[in-house]
Amino acid sequence: MAVTAISSIPSATRPLTSTYYPGLTGIRAFAALLVLMLHAQANVPVDVGRFLPFIMRGYLGVDLFFILSGFILTHVYLEQLSLFDRGNTLIFLWHRLIRLYPVHLTILLALAVIVCTATVFGIPLHDANAWKVSKLIKQLLLVHAWTTTEEVGWNAVSWSISAEWLAYLLFPLLAPWIARLKTPSQAFQVAAAALVVAALFFFFNGSDLATTWVGLPVIVRVECEFVCGAALCKAVMLRNSTGNPYHGDHIGAVAIIAFLVGALMALTDFSLVALLAVFIFGVATSAGYLSSIFSTKSIVWLGEISYSIYMVHFVTLRLFNRFLTMHGFEHWGPASRYLTFAGALVVVILLAAVLYHFIEYPLRLRLRNAMNFLAAQR
Repeated sequence: MAVTAISSIPSATRPLTSTYYPGLTGIRAFAALLVLMLHAQANVPVDVGRFLPFIMRGYLGVDLFFILSGFILTHVYLEQLSLFDRGNTLIFLWHRLIRLYPVHLTILLALAVIVCTATVFGIPLHDANAWKVSKLIKQLLLVHAWTTTEEVGWNAVSWSISAEWLAYLLFPLLAPWIARLKTPSQAFQVAAAALVVAALFFFFNGSDLATTWVGLPVIVRVECEFVCGAALCKAVMLRNSTGNPYHGDHIGAVAIIAFLVGALMALTDFSLVALLAVFIFGVATSAGYLSSIFSTKSIVWLGEISYSIYMVHFVTLRLFNRFLTMHGFEHWGPASRYLTFAGALVVVILLAAVLYHFIEYPLRLRLRNAMNFLAAQR
């Protein structure tokens, strides 16, 4: 089964910059739902693709997150990282690590308990090879997507977290280069070139985005999409500095409609990724209805918990699948099947909310404040 993952990005909050992009947090909800619906259809099959055909391209939600991550990291940290400073770099990496690791570790511990319990009670696992200790160690070190050519095992969707961590490690090297871009035109050219490089690599390598989650293709995928997002953000910054900002409502709306229609019409993956990049640009520069839609309270809340949705959704859906298979789900009536599908989505979101409000958010604040205290002592 193809595994899609949602990467973790900072919320579009305003602690370090003067411009606030609330709609970008709302975009995370859209990306999360793309991936969640795709994997829900795979594990609780009800043919939702017949009604929402673009869901079958839901694996592109991870590409939306990679581009968005590059955009927001540039928005928040470019000034601090435009010139190399060891202290700023360490603080940046610490902030990114505590964004990823508490939830990642929590899910791995939960999986370890499940696997040990299954072993003790003689419950067979689907794939014993997926639960090797060596694979667990790689996941704990967050290197499993870029140091192997095998299936990642354990919380399989965390391949994107591993890829994201590599992008974070390299971002202090990317930021000074992005900072030297002088005009919006240069920045747009860099953004477009990054996606072209990725598309050419995947074409000549014979890879595709739907089934790529380990090895060199993942590195190319995340780095090129990060560069694209970072360059788009720099273009917006440069235009804002002139006092004549972009107004991207119509551009963003056309881009997301074209994405939904293009997904239905079998447009190539990288063409759709380019449309998602334009969509991000449109929301970031929106001065009207597009920003209003993605800044509504419920959508922003879903965006805030999107990382927890990603981390918990695949494991939860696999457990659903195991239970339903044992109870003859394929013979259930249509109403029962659709209610079960909806129930699975609700359970995932509720579990994600618990994970966010009791693990992700409080630990991130506590650990961030600890680093701020240490930084103050320098």
